[in-house]
Amino acid sequence: MHKNLALLGNKAWLLSAVGSDFYGQSLLTQTNQSGVYVDKCLIVPGENTSSYLSLLDNTGEMLVAINDMNISNAITAEYLAQHGEFIQRAKVIVADCNISEEALAWILDNAANVPVFVDPVSAWKCVKVRDRLNQIHTLKPNRLKRKP
Repeated sequence: MHKNLALLGNKAWLLSAVGSDFYGQSLLTQTNQSGVYVDKCLIVPGENTSSYLSLLDNTGEMLVAINDMNISNAITAEYLAQHGEFIQRAKVIVADCNISEEALAWILDNAANVPVFVDPVSAWKCVKVRDRLNQIHTLKPNRLKRKP
């Protein structure tokens, strides 16, 4: 998403946490080379960068996935508050439900008039925003996440 916004000529920033490993450095380098600013990213010493692997069927629907998203816990409400003024000046905010419910709540409560787009990422994690749908401009669930 960030890369596509940058390719369209928009200024885009990534606020995320990466490990101090090869993958974190590679992600920051490649993301920055695509035109996305990464200066607000949190580099967590001694931690691994998130990883995700999914298997899709022939229609593109996910069959199964495994991940290690523990570093997402480093994106706290306190970390976001340190960048609060910057976040409130954004034209749009894109978040996913890999971060904590408290961090998502901070974003939704402090976005001011900035539209917030949320990807629930999984049926299990979408409950984090269930009671805050009125604060979300756009929600992007897949078919499994839409089931009651």
